[in-house]
Amino acid sequence: MIFDYASHKPANGQIETEAVIDSEREHYKVLHVGWDGVRRVHGSVVHIDIINDKV
Repeated sequence: MIFDYASHKPANGQIETEAVIDSEREHYKVLHVGWDGVRRVHGSVVHIDIINDKV
């Protein structure tokens, strides 16, 4: 599922989409990283934590 979200690239700018997976601690993120013109882009698009077997 996390790779489905990470497969979508933003339409504007030179922005990459990255999946960050820490299966040992059950943390999962999708980030946008790059440039939109002169503006730096770096932010979480999806952030999932599994705590006590619950999302």
